[in-house]
Amino acid sequence: MGSQLSGVPEPGLAHRRSDRAHHPGPDETVTLLNTSAHDLDLGGWALLDRLKQRMPLDPITLPAGETVRIQLQLPLQLGNQGGLLTLLNPDGLKVDGVAYTGQQADAEGRTVVPASDPPGVV
Repeated sequence: MGSQLSGVPEPGLAHRRSDRAHHPGPDETVTLLNTSAHDLDLGGWALLDRLKQRMPLDPITLPAGETVRIQLQLPLQLGNQGGLLTLLNPDGLKVDGVAYTGQQADAEGRTVVPASDPPGVV
């Protein structure tokens, strides 16, 4: 996670399930981690669900090495049987994503970290 494309630092992604609805609940969030040495403007970035529904991110600055928790909003739809959440850069390219199973979706309040990350890394 936190790879770089064309020398532009990119954040990583972890998804926290807080309810079992098909749409974001009041506490359902995504945590972004900027693993680069540079601050990153999230203006133009977006989240995408498995149905290709897009949620633009607010234009905030994510400082180098810091995290930001973003509350999910409609039109994103997260399924109870598992699903995907993708982070897109301003060019619309996938830079990170998280897949979760139905079993993980049932675990309310649990953070789902991408399988490619070692334990303890978000």
